[in-house]
Amino acid sequence: MSYTEANPLQFEDQALYLVEGTLSELQVAPTTVNLLEKIDGNIKAKSVAAGTAAVLGGMYGMVANSAAIALYDSEETCHFAGALDGQVICWTFQHAENIKNGDRVKAVVSKRGDVLFAHSIMNAKTQEFYMPMNVFSSADGFFGHCMRVAFWMTVLGWIVLFGGLSLFGTFFDPAIPEPKRLMAALMCLFIPPLIGYPFELWTYFSMRGDKNEEGDSYGGAIFKVFGFPQPDKIDLLRHSDLSTGADGGWYAAWRVEKLLAKLKA
Repeated sequence: MSYTEANPLQFEDQALYLVEGTLSELQVAPTTVNLLEKIDGNIKAKSVAAGTAAVLGGMYGMVANSAAIALYDSEETCHFAGALDGQVICWTFQHAENIKNGDRVKAVVSKRGDVLFAHSIMNAKTQEFYMPMNVFSSADGFFGHCMRVAFWMTVLGWIVLFGGLSLFGTFFDPAIPEPKRLMAALMCLFIPPLIGYPFELWTYFSMRGDKNEEGDSYGGAIFKVFGFPQPDKIDLLRHSDLSTGADGGWYAAWRVEKLLAKLKA
């Protein structure tokens, strides 16, 4: 199913749908105030053509009226605003400075006033896409992630406890009565899973977020609007990789081809 403005996917109080177009007049700043100041400064710059000034003037008014509900400030994020085939679009992501004017993009958006607010944006050429902070999976994908963490916590606990007690000879010391050695072994066996699994279940229920009537979490709704296969199963930490820059360091953009290949496998 394709999700358009006429046929959006409802999540909480937002109608999410997919748009595609070419970015222009891109403005980037670390905070909402800086973003508005940058747009205003470009409007006043003598080098800006009359047509561009008109576009930026409209952008300033729309973003100013929508910024309070569309953008959030954080030391780890950056704000962006631009024109997507004539419509003003803005978003807040980590490391999205790799998106440039002239890039063809796809975006999962909702309307905030007269502005398109991008919940996720994909560069059609590089096949990288950006997600909101701390959103990397669907509800089922996050559950699977938590259970894998609990499993490895349990394995690590077994290694530490059994290894430590074996090292100190607890299991092999004839001076220790056999019932006590058996009790020590049972405690080593059951304590790690009794700690790991309840803790990760608590993590899942406290961090999964709300679901819509179709059972989609925020991440799952974004994956579904993009049209990814098995959107309710996706865990990006398992099914994709972060992109790397020219310096070899990673930045917060996920690889589409990796995601599709791993889901297919």
